[in-house]
Order: sequence, then structure tokens, then C-alpha cells
Amino acid sequence: MDVITSTNGHFFKSEEFCSEVVKSGLQHLIICLDGADQETISKYRKNAKFEDIVNGLRLLNMTKKRLNSKYK
Repeated sequence: MDVITSTNGHFFKSEEFCSEVVKSGLQHLIICLDGADQETISKYRKNAKFEDIVNGLRLLNMTKKRLNSKYK
């Protein structure tokens, strides 16, 4: 069985959280940015910070590499 979830990306703020997500066995993660820059994302997500979300996704990617995750 495939495990899939989606998120707006706001919770990838710590390496510990990212490690838990990677170790969970989640096979597919859909991330909805709701915009390609701060101006656009602000129209759809109150108090969202585009740069924080992008940095969180970078942290998640680095964590996947560090833990040798087989999932892309």
C-alpha cells in the first residue's frame, strides 16, 4: 500500500521534525506552495512566509539525503 499525504509546507522547521517524516515510511509527499513568491502566497495563506517554506523544504531534502532515504 502506498502512503501519500499533502501539506502546505509550514511545519518543516526543524531537523527533528523532518527526520520523523522521513523515518515514517511516507512514500509520497505533495507540497502545495500556493504561489511562486511572497506576494502571491500572501493572497492565499495568511501570515505565510515563502522563504521559510522554501528553507523548510531544503531542510527536508537534506534530511532525506542524510538518512539515505530511498524515496525521492
